[in-house]
Amino acid sequence: MGGYSTICLARALNENGKLISIEIDQKFAKVAAENISKAKLSDKVEIKVCDALTILPELEKEIIPVDLFFIDAYKTQYTAYFDWALKMARKGTILIQIM
Repeated sequence: MGGYSTICLARALNENGKLISIEIDQKFAKVAAENISKAKLSDKVEIKVCDALTILPELEKEIIPVDLFFIDAYKTQYTAYFDWALKMARKGTILIQIM
């Protein structure tokens, strides 16, 4: 199911929490958005369709610190994602990487 991890994480957010999901594939993002809508979580989730390494510099300016990073992406770029996670983290931030 597209968006499954996003739905699980969004359900755990408090009333003011927000989740940003970055998806490079437009088709997958559409399926995820439909499932997120069915789960009634569209108000808590924003899907950005682009390359994560392109948008992370913009997000760094807007939303730090970040409480949790969930990385499930191109394994060859994990070091770059990890570096961005460190830049945007605060003490106590959780980082989950799917290997």
